[in-house]
Amino acid sequence: MLTLETCLRLWPTILMRAPVGTEDHEFAMKIEVQALRPGWEPGPIALGYMRALCAKYAADGKRLDPDFCGDAL
Repeated sequence: MLTLETCLRLWPTILMRAPVGTEDHEFAMKIEVQALRPGWEPGPIALGYMRALCAKYAADGKRLDPDFCGDAL
């Protein structure tokens, strides 16, 4: 089971791989903003969804850097 820290480390990958306009991408965008708040932690349901998205879009464990990758996936 992935930790919150691991999910957040992989989050740029989720944002790049989740199709724009899907519920997955919308959720990922909301988490991206909320995670910037000091002391923020997701609830158990949100963390479960974060883990599911990591398994779906970042199963390879690679953290993609949007500044480096651009449009290439």
